[in-house]
Amino acid sequence: MAKKLIPVAFATVFLAFSCSLEEEVLDESSGDNLLEEPGIEMNLLAPVYSQLTSVIAGDLWTLNEASSDEVVVPTRGLDWEDGGKWKQLHRHSWNAASGLVLGLWTALETGVSRANTGLLLLERLEGKRDPTLIRALRAELRMLRALYRYWQYDCFRQIPVRDAEDEDYLTPPPVLKNQEAFEWLETELLSILPDMKPMVEQDYGRVTDDAARFLLAKLYLNAAAYTGQPAWEQCLEQCAAIINTGRYQLADDYFHLFSVDNEVDNTEAIFVLRGSSQQSLELFLGAAVTLHWHQRLGTSLWPFNGFCTVPDFFHTWDQSDPRFQDERIRAATGANLGFLAGPQYHPDGSPVLTTDGEPLAYTVEVDLYNATEWEGVRVLKYEPDPASGTLHFLGRCDFLLFRFADLHLMKAEALLRLGRPQEALALANELRENRGVPALDELTEDVLVKERGFELYWEGWRRQDLIRFGRFAAGAWTDKQPVPAYRNVFPVPQTALDVNPNLEQNPGY
Repeated sequence: MAKKLIPVAFATVFLAFSCSLEEEVLDESSGDNLLEEPGIEMNLLAPVYSQLTSVIAGDLWTLNEASSDEVVVPTRGLDWEDGGKWKQLHRHSWNAASGLVLGLWTALETGVSRANTGLLLLERLEGKRDPTLIRALRAELRMLRALYRYWQYDCFRQIPVRDAEDEDYLTPPPVLKNQEAFEWLETELLSILPDMKPMVEQDYGRVTDDAARFLLAKLYLNAAAYTGQPAWEQCLEQCAAIINTGRYQLADDYFHLFSVDNEVDNTEAIFVLRGSSQQSLELFLGAAVTLHWHQRLGTSLWPFNGFCTVPDFFHTWDQSDPRFQDERIRAATGANLGFLAGPQYHPDGSPVLTTDGEPLAYTVEVDLYNATEWEGVRVLKYEPDPASGTLHFLGRCDFLLFRFADLHLMKAEALLRLGRPQEALALANELRENRGVPALDELTEDVLVKERGFELYWEGWRRQDLIRFGRFAAGAWTDKQPVPAYRNVFPVPQTALDVNPNLEQNPGY
């Protein structure tokens, strides 16, 4: 029975992506009739890609940023209390019953399941389609599956591994942990590289050989944190392979990277989640979760007055850094891009008012437990899209998942840790010169982790970066004290432990 359920479930997802599919396919047990549809091989990918948005927009970004020194979600009266989950995240006091942790685990498992089902159905196309196409699609599905499993490994240090051809979904899959999981990811990514398409042959918004190499570089960059065994040379090798293609370069305009039309002339995009005004990316990077209720950017919509930046992170900035603020949307929205501090205005120049009728001015300091409505500096990293119909979404902005400046800093870090500080410094200064920031005299670990924050703030990498530099669990910032090192890894959700006895709860939980 289980063997018949999976293709049917996958068929229901197809309906959202292919108008050529008829609803009666839901009554079929095998899904074989789906494979007779012209071009259906491309639809095997759609459900797997769509789940990326669910993962990022769901809890991955939240767990990686709101647990860090970049983002805080304060309680404002009864607003944003939510059972205390935001305070737990900030203080690193979560447990195995956390809804955020369960949400991420479930979303990642869904992504893996969809990729496996796509691979299973792809096998049935053998001999019916061009074999070169089949190989490329298989590699693409395996890359996406590896991405979901990488995130699971990064957050939980263990991954359930079920082969695509294993259709016995009633038997719990085996689980790989620590070094074994690392080796599975490494082997999987290396093995698919020969069949992955390069950027020049692949559709924008789909994974490429460079995306696979980027993920490998991330795996190697964090190897010491994951397994205790560094892999800096391997990280350098993958960074060099991408750089040497000549396909990417540092952008001349930082905030264009996050603009409504950022698919145009984006020289840093290695892998993006595509947005549109019709099917927007509902991310915590949208304007709604950060702006005050009355700061509507010239629309009739209501933001949620939630996410802010941590005062400690704000104070690390040189405010003349062009990445800190940008005025290009001021005339249309009344707001700036980047960090929003102090008095706020509507597009007509009139002040935004608090609920008491006083001019709204965002303060740097913010109380995690009982913040006023104006406390906390807000962040608009992505340009709000007036065509999206709601400030909740990024609209036509494409979310930059893998980008070249990150790779640039990854290479600098690997060089620094290999004892080649002058080469690392040259790379860091190349980026700073491009961004219009004065050169550094030296590059230390403390300086580099700050540089990664300046370049990549609110992009979803901060927890991982702080762990690698020994500043996550051990770190201290406003309303967060050092905690034991086991907090570098999230607990496996209790519900997952209940259904798979091969999983083990992470130490400390």
